[in-house]
Amino acid sequence: MKKTPWQAHQSIGLLVALFGAILVFRWILNDATITRLIPGAAAMELNAPLLLLTAGICCVFYPERDHYAAPLKILLRLCGWLVLILPLLQLLQHLFGINLGINFVRLPVVPTEGRPHPGRLSPQAALAFLSVGSALFLLRRKRDDIRYYRIVLTLILVPMLIGLTGLAGHFLQLETFYHLPKYNQMTVPTALGISLLSYGVWLLQQSILSHHQLKTRQYWERATRRAIATLVIVALAGGIAGFAVMRDAFEDALAESIRLSVTSNVAALGNMLENKLALHRTIGANPGLRRNLIQLQKQPHDKAARASVAEHIAYLSAVGLDGVRLYDAGGRLVAAAGGAMLHDQAALAHRLSRAEQTAYLVWQDGYLLHTENKLIAEGHTVGTIVVEQRLPDFDKLLHDLQVSHASADALLCSRDNNAAICAPSRLTDAVTSMPLPGPPGIATPIELALLGQSGIVTTRDARQNRIFAAYAPLQEFGLGLVITMDLETLYAPLRQKIQLLAAALIILVAFGTLTLRLAVRPLLQRLSDSQRRLRAITDNVPVLITYIDPEYKIGFCNHTFEEWFGTPASDVLGKPVNAAIGPFNFAQREKYMERALAGERVEFEVSSDTNGVRRHLQNTYVPDITSDGTVAGIYTLSMDITAAKDVQQRLQQMARFDALTGLPNRYLMNEKLHEAIMRCHRSGEPMAIMFLDVDHFKLINDSLGHAGGDEVLKEFGRRLKASVRQTDTACRLAGDEFVIIFEKIGSPDAAETIASKIIANVEAPFAVEGHPVQIGTSIGIAYCQNPPQSPASLISQADQALYEAKEAGRGTYRLVCC
Repeated sequence: MKKTPWQAHQSIGLLVALFGAILVFRWILNDATITRLIPGAAAMELNAPLLLLTAGICCVFYPERDHYAAPLKILLRLCGWLVLILPLLQLLQHLFGINLGINFVRLPVVPTEGRPHPGRLSPQAALAFLSVGSALFLLRRKRDDIRYYRIVLTLILVPMLIGLTGLAGHFLQLETFYHLPKYNQMTVPTALGISLLSYGVWLLQQSILSHHQLKTRQYWERATRRAIATLVIVALAGGIAGFAVMRDAFEDALAESIRLSVTSNVAALGNMLENKLALHRTIGANPGLRRNLIQLQKQPHDKAARASVAEHIAYLSAVGLDGVRLYDAGGRLVAAAGGAMLHDQAALAHRLSRAEQTAYLVWQDGYLLHTENKLIAEGHTVGTIVVEQRLPDFDKLLHDLQVSHASADALLCSRDNNAAICAPSRLTDAVTSMPLPGPPGIATPIELALLGQSGIVTTRDARQNRIFAAYAPLQEFGLGLVITMDLETLYAPLRQKIQLLAAALIILVAFGTLTLRLAVRPLLQRLSDSQRRLRAITDNVPVLITYIDPEYKIGFCNHTFEEWFGTPASDVLGKPVNAAIGPFNFAQREKYMERALAGERVEFEVSSDTNGVRRHLQNTYVPDITSDGTVAGIYTLSMDITAAKDVQQRLQQMARFDALTGLPNRYLMNEKLHEAIMRCHRSGEPMAIMFLDVDHFKLINDSLGHAGGDEVLKEFGRRLKASVRQTDTACRLAGDEFVIIFEKIGSPDAAETIASKIIANVEAPFAVEGHPVQIGTSIGIAYCQNPPQSPASLISQADQALYEAKEAGRGTYRLVCC
């Protein structure tokens, strides 16, 4: 059998298999280079690469060929079952919440939001691989029903849609396209592999379907569908690329805006705190206050000193401080002004680490600064002044940040041992605490800000919404500021533009499809007319015309096929030749097909039984050679020349056999005699000939007429033939003269015995046209113990012996030895 040419689906399958093999290799060896070169490979475990590898192998070697070695056939069956069973088991795990022990991981992995089940396929990927496996399973069992392949097409479109949607989701950062909540997400390599694999299986299906002859309308519909699909894909690709460019520019501008916002606001907040801290330090540095405290230490009942202190503290309260407390060196309250101190009862108090005094940023229905400044005189602490001051500008700045966008929020946090403590914000009504550090391998924006870092990341908030988060430390106070915005809200303007773009793409696709249909319709009509004319011509010529591809499958046949074989032409299209015409007929023609598929024009004759009729056919096989020199198939023309052969045989019969008796004539007798003499020379065995005529034939002919004489000659010839062996040759020379050639006759006595038998058989009475007739014969025998010199000499001797038999009174024989 001729080797099958390499096809497109095999190239795609090989690419997918190599891609899967590389990912399997990465998983086994934990290769960092492959992980770095293939985005998303780090999140892949074994199942998806293994399925890509095995499905790619199936795509390369399907449909299964008879000449495949047994180990390869076993491998294909194993791969086909693996692609079918493994994703089915993965889906069952998702549906019933069970673990079947098939979530293969190289090392123990901590579950994360994106991978809650390490090693398990995402539901979308499992469904896609199951659809691919089902399609391959059905394609392996090829059928002629076109509806069967529509089911296969549906199974192919499902993974193609899943793969392309996943790729688009990753490209557009639309998580819902590739990640279902509470399940593993589909990675970029998996989505890419599934897309390529489904395309390869589609090409495989088209390769099988190419042997089915469709009507022009069906070709038209198929061309339209493919044109629409191509235009949609091109339009979507262009739209997605445009959106990506627009999105990248939008994200860059947004990121820069948020970065500048967090940077400038961190600086402004820090300056506010620094100014207030400096003011509070100035209060503690008042020399009059220190002198009065020293005086009160010496004379606790000094009314003038105490009044001066009270007056000073009251003044501080009047100029904007919300609470002031003055304590002596022993911690006793000396003076107080303003409201109650809120530090001890506040829900949150951030300790400011860099301040030169003890300072807290306190949250109590708004921010206030709580400071404790020691009063130092002559190197000794003489007292402590505690000040609390509301920070309305600080609150306003944070509020402005929180309402700067519909989804914006601003968090101000500090570290308390192993937790980040954050004040209430726009989205949180209470103080929140987050453990530090966060999940392994994941650093939250708050954690990074408290570590003194600044930047922008895309992450999730407590509501599991995807957000943009800009973070920065608040100078060196031990505080971190994080500004967040929901991606969904940020992309809302882009989505409006996408909707407009989608509408424009739909219009373009519709316009392009209409234009294509209008442009192609005349060509298809011309092709349809050409096919109709070709079919009309080929169906009305008395010749069988077929087209056979390199896989020995019928691609075309005319109506003569149905006339000869009894099977409609439409039922054999795409079928192997041996199934269409039968193994015996195929075996007669196979070697000629091989020569034609090798590029040779072949002509031959063959006799075949077709539908119970024996036909002699003149065949011509013409190779279909393409522009690059390869043979795409062969055209076969078979002409029924049975009638011509019959005429030829009858002419040969007339030329070599006597028309009256059916015995060989003089021409054939000369050939037979020459051949017998040659065999006698080679074998050395004796031979003989008899020369006979009908006694008194002229009288018989005169009495019975020519018709009666002919009947006598026919009966005479029949009796001669019945009296000798099948290896002997009885011939009619002319008139009533006959010759019998004997080979391997043992002795002269044997020849005489045969002659006596012939005479007896001939003399038996018979009737001609109702008249009783009895005839006789005389026989001359030439017996040769040694090979005779020539046919003429042998006949001459037999003729002489016949003359002697007639002289002896007829009805007898005479024998001469050569």
